[in-house]
Amino acid sequence: MTENVNRQSPLLCIRGLKVAIDGGGRVVRPIDGVDLEIARGECLCLVGESGSGKSTLAYALMGLLPPGASIESGSVVLDGRDMTCLWGEERRAWRGTAAAMVFQEPMTALNPLMTVGAQVVEAMTVHGTSRREAGARAAALLGEVGMTDPVRVAASYPHQLSGGMRQRALIAMALANGPALLIADEPTSAVDVTIARQVLTLLMDLRRARGMAVLLITHDFGVVIEAADTVAVMYAGRVVERGPVRDVLASPRHPYTAALFKSVPGRSGVQPGEPLPAIPGAVPDLVDLPEGCRFRPRCSRAVAACTGDPPETVEGTRVFRCFNPLDRQAVGDGR
Repeated sequence: MTENVNRQSPLLCIRGLKVAIDGGGRVVRPIDGVDLEIARGECLCLVGESGSGKSTLAYALMGLLPPGASIESGSVVLDGRDMTCLWGEERRAWRGTAAAMVFQEPMTALNPLMTVGAQVVEAMTVHGTSRREAGARAAALLGEVGMTDPVRVAASYPHQLSGGMRQRALIAMALANGPALLIADEPTSAVDVTIARQVLTLLMDLRRARGMAVLLITHDFGVVIEAADTVAVMYAGRVVERGPVRDVLASPRHPYTAALFKSVPGRSGVQPGEPLPAIPGAVPDLVDLPEGCRFRPRCSRAVAACTGDPPETVEGTRVFRCFNPLDRQAVGDGR
């Protein structure tokens, strides 16, 4: 974690973002009123179970929503420009230069018919860099992301590289045009534990070296502990708690945050050989959401008021949505 972030003028400011999908005459909203800010040079970790809407939010920010899905309302202002007002060539020019994304599965994100070097070059030439200049920079970029033999890697096809090397190649492509914001969607989930730590360390080193902001999407609170300045917890399309990572983890206010943190091995207080605590039930189906608080059916702290929609409560730099929040106490005394 780093303290050297500029909070005077947020690099990214998301307000009231809603994404709608037309499901055969019935509209569902996988993103339903999200507010977030990321300062320049900051790492914000977006955490939550699968199905919470984390990746959908990333695709919305990049303008990569699938057919049938669209931004219904809200704004996404990055470095003074609202990307929801950009279309066609203007949006394509914005994507990759202002913000870039590292996808979860490198084997499906990379083109199997092109060498890695050609794909890094293409990432630059589509934004106006000459082929000669892009070719000269490609090997340097691959070296920057830790490839020990960048010339050989540039001449290789994706299937000739290990999983960790493919992930590094994706990072090189994302960095090719010097984005101010790097979005990394579960960048460590497709590799083993050792390589995952190397990839995470690489991302944080690059963030410091380049002064980038990073939106790191994960379901793993262990990653949050290692990397984040700020954490935002998503559940069923909404951010239920956000704030400085040290404050949120030391004293979570939302029961869902506490339950997630208690499931981290080594931090749950569970003795070796005992099962980790689990949250009962599952993330609700978007076409059949519970009334009021969406976590209510799984929450042991639910009260009658939870059948209504919880408002956002602001406590200094902390924001949470809960009618019956946890007291300011250690996570071990939470849910």
